Amino acid sequence: MEITIMSEHPAMEAASPWHRGEIALQHTVGVAAQMAELGRRVIRDHMIDQHRQFYEQLPFAVFGTIAPDGLVWASRVLACRASCRPVTPRICA
Repeated sequence: MEITIMSEHPAMEAASPWHRGEIALQHTVGVAAQMAELGRRVIRDHMIDQHRQFYEQLPFAVFGTIAPDGLVWASRVLACRASCRPVTPRICA
């Protein structure tokens, strides 16, 4: 299994690390400006070396996907050391 970490909307990624639903919720509770600033500081489009090393040690990982019918699925992958090895800052294989 190969997983590529990338945005569905690269142009929006530069403006905000949050997706539309998160931004709407942040506006609703009045924290959009704070979260925009925080998100740009702490959310990355890649894994730093420290995180890549950490993920290699996990016994499992949880991945989210969107099915063709629009339903969201969460899947647990066991034996992560064998099946979820970060090979680049953006790809786990």
